[in-house]
Amino acid sequence: MKVAIYARVSTEDQSYQQQLKPLRAFVESQPGWRLVKEYVEKESAFQENSDRKRFKAMFEDARTQKFNLLLVWSFDRFSRGGTFKTIPLLNRLRSYGVEFKSLTEPFLDSTSETFEFLVPFMSWMAKRESKNRSDRMKAQIAFKKGKNIPVGRATQSARMTNQGIPGKILELKRQNPELSVRKIAQRMRYRCSSGKLKGVSVGYVHLTLKKSGALDGQKTQ
Repeated sequence: MKVAIYARVSTEDQSYQQQLKPLRAFVESQPGWRLVKEYVEKESAFQENSDRKRFKAMFEDARTQKFNLLLVWSFDRFSRGGTFKTIPLLNRLRSYGVEFKSLTEPFLDSTSETFEFLVPFMSWMAKRESKNRSDRMKAQIAFKKGKNIPVGRATQSARMTNQGIPGKILELKRQNPELSVRKIAQRMRYRCSSGKLKGVSVGYVHLTLKKSGALDGQKTQ
């Protein structure tokens, strides 16, 4: 059995070794098991725009069957996306012919017969999780609409409108007809929900000027 280990820590003061040492020892204790690859990552699954390069590399190697079993310390070290996001990942591994095992959660072992009974339950939990998330989102939208708070992508645009950004864009263009869309965007700032100043996109400036007719016959960049 060719085994791979995936370990992830989410803070600088955590050590891979807390996971790797017992995982390695477990592989060595199993007859016929051979450790062929370790994937270690120091990155929070909650981090914005998290890339998780080693996670992606692990799946690519699974696809080419460089190992037969993936061993992790715990379910949440593999994925913190909840059951809804994790079940498809487990199914993807199994479609590659790769089994999955959690060292600290013996019931999460796709090589065991009981796992086949567990998967339907986990799938049901994933559906419930998805429905609950949808219900929460609908409730938030209804609350915001009741308070006349902009919803979704309209929030950023509404905030800039409330701060008079469209008028400032048009006035700057009127005073400086030679300014390109990009240069106007570079001069614009609006205050976001956190109170910080953020730049205005070129696309927003272009659309504002286009709607006003200020770009007729002119280059936009």
